[in-house]
Amino acid sequence: MDAQTVAAFAPRVWLHPDEAWFPSSTQFHLANVHEENGHLVTSQALGCDSCTDPQFLDGQRPNQTPVPVYAQVIPRTQGGLPTNVTDVLYWNFYPYNNGKRVCIGWYSPWGCVGGYSTFGNHVGDWEHLTVRFIDGRPALVYLSQHADGQGATNRPVTA
Repeated sequence: MDAQTVAAFAPRVWLHPDEAWFPSSTQFHLANVHEENGHLVTSQALGCDSCTDPQFLDGQRPNQTPVPVYAQVIPRTQGGLPTNVTDVLYWNFYPYNNGKRVCIGWYSPWGCVGGYSTFGNHVGDWEHLTVRFIDGRPALVYLSQHADGQGATNRPVTA
């Protein structure tokens, strides 16, 4: 798979107008973290598990700073022999993943009783989509979503 084909099928990502957490380059992120006991930690203290400072966690606004999409080309084999299938994984890096708001009580007809909390906040998050090429043509797209995702095939539409 040549670089021109990989670039031609790279995703165009549109973020919701209210999005507050933007992707960044890994260099931008690595400039704001350091290694401690085999783990990367923020150079500036977060303050608490659900705190969202320092500001570098916001990422880089793609309309103000070019943000890379990283590509990983995986030629597929079968029994150790090459096939006509190549997967290209397109990766976006996010300095911060804001968790989901969850009802920690129970739901009544009037809404959540017991209050809400946020779970799943974490520093550093990779998201990806995969384009599968068969005989050099895109045949399948898979969009990841944390522990899940969904695929779509390139099937001709018939009337």
